[in-house]
Amino acid sequence: MPASLVITKITPQKNNLHRKSVFINGKFAFGADEVLVQEFHLEEDKRLSPKELKQILWSADREKLKEKAYRYLAIRPRSEKELRQKLRLKGAGAKLIEDVVGDLKDKGLIDDQKFAASWAESRMANKPMGKFLLKRELLQKGIQKETIERVVRDKYAEADEVELARNLLRRKARMYKNPEDVKIKKRMADFLLRRGFSYEVVRQAIKGIEELAE
Repeated sequence: MPASLVITKITPQKNNLHRKSVFINGKFAFGADEVLVQEFHLEEDKRLSPKELKQILWSADREKLKEKAYRYLAIRPRSEKELRQKLRLKGAGAKLIEDVVGDLKDKGLIDDQKFAASWAESRMANKPMGKFLLKRELLQKGIQKETIERVVRDKYAEADEVELARNLLRRKARMYKNPEDVKIKKRMADFLLRRGFSYEVVRQAIKGIEELAE
């Protein structure tokens, strides 16, 4: 690294006028947003030490990664594990990811408790399922077991799991002429089991199955 590091030019970027291209010793060095430029008092002819440049580059990478994280979160809420995986796929280092994720958690933008509750509500409204399947989905998203147990307990306290299963069967029952047939009952039971309902819930749900077809 050259002993003398001088900012020779700062120009707006063509695709984003809120970002600047910073040139050191006549060569492009890094891109920076306006906040970073002000924070480090970047201006033409300013001399930087190697330590200062290293700190600036770290901050520039951090802000760029944070922008990517904001874009991911704008698409839909994500668990901490999901966001970490996304950022890792972009080639970000572990320390940088830790810093960005920590900042987002401090701001309440990453909250696995809220994410799990929101995911459970969405599933129960749009794709009803039993406790087992919901727990498995949340585990795959990196939610802690204690959080999962608390969320599932709260959400299923508000809903009758047997009635949830029976609602799923109503449309299927209408598809069959004789829903009381043993083979048809088995198909329906298998369907509910795949949706994560327990054997006891399934047993209760398929009672009086003829009524569901009416």
